[in-house]
Amino acid sequence: MKQADEADSLTIAMQKDGIKKLKERQIQLKQESDKQINIQSVDKEISSLSRKFAADEAKLQSFRTNKRESADKLRKARADYKEEMERIETHKLKQKSLIDEFEKCNATIEYAQKMVNLTTEKLDKITVGNIIDEHGNVINIQEQLT
Repeated sequence: MKQADEADSLTIAMQKDGIKKLKERQIQLKQESDKQINIQSVDKEISSLSRKFAADEAKLQSFRTNKRESADKLRKARADYKEEMERIETHKLKQKSLIDEFEKCNATIEYAQKMVNLTTEKLDKITVGNIIDEHGNVINIQEQLT
């Protein structure tokens, strides 16, 4: 019986040792499982951040493209503005030139009208019996004769 007790004690000790090893293995598996869950969680977070980063990178690229397009549009608008201002300045110069020419024409017309009036006046005086001397003065012959 003693041998049976020793055998039972040995069996119990081996079973306790097996249980202890199984518990250690269970703890190890639990820790590995927790690590795996943590790794999966981190992987999900990395994946989420990667998608967010890709979206932000796409937005940044879009902003850069928009900035380039806007800069090109601004450059073109400035060039168009400069061209329009030059066209307006040219138009103003032409307009001033035409106004000056118009004023010269008006002055010429006024002078011509004045000359026509003087000539008409002298002609009227000549037909009445007057004459014009070498200085352009009208002389009444009737007064000169008397």
